[in-house]
Amino acid sequence: MWPQRESFTTPEPALLTGVAVAGDYLAAGGDAGTAWLWDLQSGRLRATLPAHTGPVNSIVLLSSTAGISGSRLITAGQDDTAKVWTIAANGSVARQPEFTLAGHSGDVTAVAVSPGPEALLATASHDGTARLWNLETGEEGLTLAGHSGWVNDVAFNTAGDWLVTAGEDGTVRVWEVASGRELLRLDSSAGWFGAVKRVAFSPTGQGLVALTGDGIVFGWSLAEGQSGDVPSAQLVLQVPPAPGSIPGSLAFDSTGRVVVTAGADGVVRFYAWSVEDLLALR
Repeated sequence: MWPQRESFTTPEPALLTGVAVAGDYLAAGGDAGTAWLWDLQSGRLRATLPAHTGPVNSIVLLSSTAGISGSRLITAGQDDTAKVWTIAANGSVARQPEFTLAGHSGDVTAVAVSPGPEALLATASHDGTARLWNLETGEEGLTLAGHSGWVNDVAFNTAGDWLVTAGEDGTVRVWEVASGRELLRLDSSAGWFGAVKRVAFSPTGQGLVALTGDGIVFGWSLAEGQSGDVPSAQLVLQVPPAPGSIPGSLAFDSTGRVVVTAGADGVVRFYAWSVEDLLALR
């Protein structure tokens, strides 16, 4: 068991739907549409925000980087919007968002920020699309349409030039960010049936994992195709669902050698990316 280092409590009882940590801050979203921001050093609650008229589906914290000016909190909700909140140098947050991103016609299920040089934000929605936005201006960019059902998750690769989406239609799709072109589609021929709930790129950008609604973890090694920019995918990981598991979150560790899942059953599971990695980790 890991020791508890610190605890943070919301002012009123809430079912937390997401948490994020970056720099000196911890943020959480709740099922009633509220978002909270704490200072990690002092433990002080810095902001309570009426973020959405419905549950907060996704929450992201950003520290200042070369491509992004200032720290920001980003929330996505069942009211069909995502919102960008500016965190001042003293940790305060205005109760009105800097931008409200209102282009979707369905719940916004997930948000992701590009690690590339451009200040880009991606959103996924129940309207069947993913959309790109300028994080500095709030301007809407490309719409990525192709899924025949809800888009459940989005993630950028490390370079920020590819975006992957997870679909309720049972497909995983990789898109070229600059053009909005679909580069790669993975579907039930890979061995699953039903919805794809979560996706993630490895830190190197050469690995891609997906978590399905029935709890199967799939992993692919990506390589550039013959055209130079269109990736090919080789299935390298397939993990059957653990007994009693309820799919939740999915991520790589910082080395890219371990895939981590967490579910509503309260269990965190770790999977080695390859046999070589499994032996190295022992």
